[in-house]
Amino acid sequence: MKKRFGILFIILVIFSLYFFVLKKKPTQVIIPKLNLCKIHSLDYYRNQLYNDTIYWNKDTSTINWYLPYIKNIISNIQQNCLDTSHLVYPYLSFDEVVFYNNSLDIIGKTLNRNQISELISIINNPLNFKWGETTFEKDKIIIFKTKGKEIARLSIMDYNYIKSKPNNLMMKFGELNGDRVKRLYKLITTIKR
Repeated sequence: MKKRFGILFIILVIFSLYFFVLKKKPTQVIIPKLNLCKIHSLDYYRNQLYNDTIYWNKDTSTINWYLPYIKNIISNIQQNCLDTSHLVYPYLSFDEVVFYNNSLDIIGKTLNRNQISELISIINNPLNFKWGETTFEKDKIIIFKTKGKEIARLSIMDYNYIKSKPNNLMMKFGELNGDRVKRLYKLITTIKR
């Protein structure tokens, strides 16, 4: 009798592995694109980035420190506007984006296409960020994957701060501004459901 249950258990395990692991639904490759110039003109981005830097840095002696960052961001926007094949963060195509509510979460939630589009539009527009920075303790993680392997990671703290790996220079130092915090909160709330 025990031998029968053992064989039945092995068959059940093999059957489960086949249907839940090996027979996963086919994945669709997502190519991250966002044409920033359809949102605003290059001059608008340039003016806003310089004005934002002046606003957050009343001490004008420190502004020169930010100039290389601003030039890199403007160069990236310009490339984005001129080259329709230009990829935005995570700079590679991917087939899955998974959200983990905390670093101890074992099972994450997979984002749908609308959630991915919203996330891409938040993290790739430099006007969504200000120059603020903080010491960082992540409480949420979003991982971009290709064929199950991690290609990029966003660590989020308090819906306000995002760190990216690899670095996304479009996020300045990672602090979201104003209503962008609400957009990220709303997005994460829909993912958690």
